[in-house]
Amino acid sequence: MILSIILITVVFLNLSLSFFVLSQNYFSLNNRFFSLLSFTSGLWTFSNFMTGIQPVPIWLLSTYSFGALVIGIGIIWILVVIDKTLKKARALFIISISVAFSICSYIPGFIAREYGEIYLGGVFTGVAGVGIIIYTFVFLFGAIYILWKLYSERKISSDPQRKSQLLSIFYGTLILVIISAFTSFIFPTFSIFAFSGLDSIGLLFFLLFIAYAITKQNLFDIKVLATELITFLLWIFILIRTILADNNQERILESGLFVITVVFGIFLIKSVIREVNQREKIEKLAVDLKKANTRLLELDKQKSEFVSFASHQLRAPLTAMKGYASLLIEGEFGEIKDEVRGAIKTILDSSKTLANIVDDYLNVSRIELGTMKYSFEMLDYKKMVTDVVDELKPSIQKSKLNFSLNFQPNNENEKFIIHADKDKFKQVITNLIDNSIKYTPSGSLDVSLIKNIKEKKIIFSVKDTGVGISPEAMPKLFSKFVRLDSGNKQNIYGTGLGLFVAKDIVTAHQGKIWAESDGDGKGSVFHVEMDMAA
Repeated sequence: MILSIILITVVFLNLSLSFFVLSQNYFSLNNRFFSLLSFTSGLWTFSNFMTGIQPVPIWLLSTYSFGALVIGIGIIWILVVIDKTLKKARALFIISISVAFSICSYIPGFIAREYGEIYLGGVFTGVAGVGIIIYTFVFLFGAIYILWKLYSERKISSDPQRKSQLLSIFYGTLILVIISAFTSFIFPTFSIFAFSGLDSIGLLFFLLFIAYAITKQNLFDIKVLATELITFLLWIFILIRTILADNNQERILESGLFVITVVFGIFLIKSVIREVNQREKIEKLAVDLKKANTRLLELDKQKSEFVSFASHQLRAPLTAMKGYASLLIEGEFGEIKDEVRGAIKTILDSSKTLANIVDDYLNVSRIELGTMKYSFEMLDYKKMVTDVVDELKPSIQKSKLNFSLNFQPNNENEKFIIHADKDKFKQVITNLIDNSIKYTPSGSLDVSLIKNIKEKKIIFSVKDTGVGISPEAMPKLFSKFVRLDSGNKQNIYGTGLGLFVAKDIVTAHQGKIWAESDGDGKGSVFHVEMDMAA
C-alpha cells in the first residue's frame, strides 16, 4: 500500500514537473527535453504501478517500452545540458533506437516467451526473450554514457555554478542507476522480487536532485518550482488522508483542511512568483548597471588618455609660439612698428592663455589616470606668495584694483615653511589670485598669509569684492567644468578646471581649500590651509 502511494506520488511529480518546466520557457531545448523526459518517466512509473494492480503482460511490456524511451530521451537531455545545442543527426539516431526498442517490446516473445508470475515494478518469472538481453545492454550503455558525459563536462568546466548543476544531475542519475540495477536486474536474478517496485523510488531521488539544481543553481531559471512542488505534495498527502479516512467525520474534516490548503497554497505560490520576479528584475538591473559603469569607466579612461596625449602634442608648438613672440617684442629680430608690436603682444597673450588651458587639461587627465606626481620639499610659503604677486603685477595694475598683501605676523625674520611641491603649489596660488582679478571688475583685492602658531597652521587667503558666489553654485564650485553664471556675464573665459585641479593638489598635500561668499555681487574669499613644517 505504501509503495503504491509512493509510485502514484512519483507519477504526479513527474507529470507536474513536465508541465511546469515546459510552461516556463517553451522555446528552450533544455526545458523541452526535460519536460519530455519527465512525462515519459511518469508513464513508465505508472506502468510499474499498474503491474501491481493488474499483473498482466500488457503492463509488464509497457514498463520496458516506456523505460526504453526514458533512457533515450535522458541521453539527449544530458547532451543538451552539456552542449547547450542539439545535433540533429545524433539525436535522431538515439531516438530511432529508443523508439524501435519501445515498439519491439510489444512483439510476442521479444521480452518474455513464457510468463510465470508478474510482480509490482515490471519484473517476472518465466522464460525471458532476446529483448531482455538487448534491454540490459541498452540500460548499461545509456547509464555509463550519461554518467561519463556528466563527469567529463564537470571536470573541464570553469564555472562554479555550472559545476554544481552537473554534480547534482550526476548524483541524481547515479542513485537512479544503482537502484534500478539492483531492483530490476540483480535481485530478480537471485529470485528476489520484493524490491521490484523500488526502481521508481530511484526516479524520485533523481527528481529531488534535479529540483535542487533548479532551485539552488538556476538550471531552468525556475525560482518558484520548489514552492509549487512542495505545495502540490502537501495537497496530495491531505487528499490521500481524505480518501483513506475511517469515517465520514474524519473525511469531512480532512476535506475542509484540503480546501483551505489549496486556497492558501495558491496564494503562497502567487506571492513567491511576485517576489521572485521582483528580485530577478532587480538582479538584472544591477547586472546592467554594473556593465554600464564598467563601460563608462573604460570610456572615461580612454578620454583621459586622449586628452593627455593631445595636451602633450600641443605644448611643443605653443612653447615655440610664446618664445618667438617674446623675441619679436624684445626686438631680437630688429625694430618693429607699434601696431605690429600690439598684434604680436595679442598673439603672445593668447598663446599664454592657451598654454594655461592645455596645462589644466593635462593636469586633469593626470589626476583621473592617477599619474600626477609630486616632488615634496621644504618651501618658504611667504616667498612663494611674493613671487606669484610679482609675476601677476602687470595683470593687477591693468585691473586698477586696490591691491594689498599682508603677512601675519608681519616680521621680516618670520618663516612660513611648508612641505610641498614647489611648481604644483605655486600653480594653486597663481590660480586663486588670477581668478580673483578676473572676477573682480572693480573694488579691492586682498591677499594674506596668516600663521596660526597655536594650531600649527598657515592659512593663505584671497579676498575680493567681485561677482561673488551664489548659494546654489557653492556646493559644486570645485567640480570639473564649473563656471559661474556671473563670470559668463562678465565675458570671462576659462575652462572651469582651475579650482578642480587646485583642490586635488591641495588634498594631495593633506591641506584644505574652501570658499566663502555672501552671494552674487558680494565678493568672495578663498582659503588654503596647510600644516606648518617648522
